[in-house]
Amino acid sequence: MRLAFGEDSCPERKIHCQPTPRKFWCCFAYGPHLIHDDRVIVQLAMSPNTMKDQQQIEIVRMAHGGDGIGYLEDGRIVFVPTTLPGEVVDIELVELKKSYAKGRVVEIVEASPERVDSECPYFPKCGGCQFWHTTYEHEVELKTEAAWQTISRISKLDLPEARVVAAPEDRRYRSRVTFHRAPAGEGQGWKIGFYRANSSELLDINDCLITDGLLNEVRRALEPALRDVGDCDFILETADEESVVVTLMPERNLRTKMPPSLKTFLQTLDQNPTVRGLRVVGEDEDVVFGDITVDGEEVLARPPVDAAHVPSANFRQSYRDMNGQLVDEVSGIIDRLGATSVIELFCGNGNFSFALPDRVERFVGLEANPAAIESAKGLAKLARLDGYSFRVADLSEGFVEPLDEMVDDFDLVLLDPPRAGASEVCDELAQYQHLEAIVYVSCDPACLGRDLKTLTNGGWEVESLTMFDMFPRTSHIETVAVLR
Repeated sequence: MRLAFGEDSCPERKIHCQPTPRKFWCCFAYGPHLIHDDRVIVQLAMSPNTMKDQQQIEIVRMAHGGDGIGYLEDGRIVFVPTTLPGEVVDIELVELKKSYAKGRVVEIVEASPERVDSECPYFPKCGGCQFWHTTYEHEVELKTEAAWQTISRISKLDLPEARVVAAPEDRRYRSRVTFHRAPAGEGQGWKIGFYRANSSELLDINDCLITDGLLNEVRRALEPALRDVGDCDFILETADEESVVVTLMPERNLRTKMPPSLKTFLQTLDQNPTVRGLRVVGEDEDVVFGDITVDGEEVLARPPVDAAHVPSANFRQSYRDMNGQLVDEVSGIIDRLGATSVIELFCGNGNFSFALPDRVERFVGLEANPAAIESAKGLAKLARLDGYSFRVADLSEGFVEPLDEMVDDFDLVLLDPPRAGASEVCDELAQYQHLEAIVYVSCDPACLGRDLKTLTNGGWEVESLTMFDMFPRTSHIETVAVLR
């Protein structure tokens, strides 16, 4: 059976297929089926137990997430990590479902000319990165195309071509990272690192190539301090160019009894210039040592006042240089649109808020995190931004007040939701036509596709898409969509 993809749509509405005089094969979620005169005349049975354990396939394109896509002998789609389009590979099936399969490479029979040796010693075992097997330039091409295709497929829209902004550097850019600590095995000590790909098993990482060198240094310095702590996670984030704030999240409550190894570390904290402060997260109350704020320049692209400080352990973009480019893009869009009143949803600490063009006279920022809102309020007051107000609002289930009251007389809505998107909010915004524009910043192409479909069903049109590579060597991409 030969599968090819073209412009004619299968009447089952599963995927675009290439017809052969009034008959063609289509393969998607419900298995391959033969189409004739717009009727399904054959549906192939796909039993997970009838497939060969190993097959040779060609990788035809890249999926969002970083896996290569190929097709098994029965037409079933198969996802294979660490492959590139155009490669022929022998694979072993590791997961077999009715509608799809997952495989791992046994041997690369024909390698892509874009394949390179990984510079990361932990790739591909570590689940943190997906693209050390090709050049950075090719990675950007692959993942932006995969992201665009995902948005297009889910939204079912005729989208504009996306402008792509690549990162200036593809390593040592992460200014915030979460490490995990767990036993290495009986009598083998402990591991600190990241989880293996598609696994709950921890991989010991001594030096992560995409993480700031200072954070790697502090990670190693913490090993003896955590000796008596047990299982835990900890966040490391730059407080400035020379110091770090640590947020420790142990499985057991340490408030009443601090482990000896950690107590020894804390007694010398004021003599350690690389650690500004440490927070131990407790069941009812956190324990704080030193200064756990971070400099505003580490979190905000354009701090509204000099020497600003913001809370640690909140969401922040981890690539400082790219964050500046992203914020400048959004500010420039709002300036070109001529908006003078803006409401921002999911505003966080005010990363976009404090970079709005001078023409904006009235601004309201909504965010569920009270600490982030208190920080933004304080900075707005110091900067004497009288037209700015920030309010705590949980938008996960939509607007908490009638939409007319929330966005009345505003020109533009800016939203930067978490990975799950803003489904409920978009349901309401879709019906509201008094705004001039919506600017949507998304870190998940699938959720963006869903939300764009909702908004366009309400009469909005996608004017432009811009993709920013905020996470080099990973499959993640940030997208700015402008709707009018």
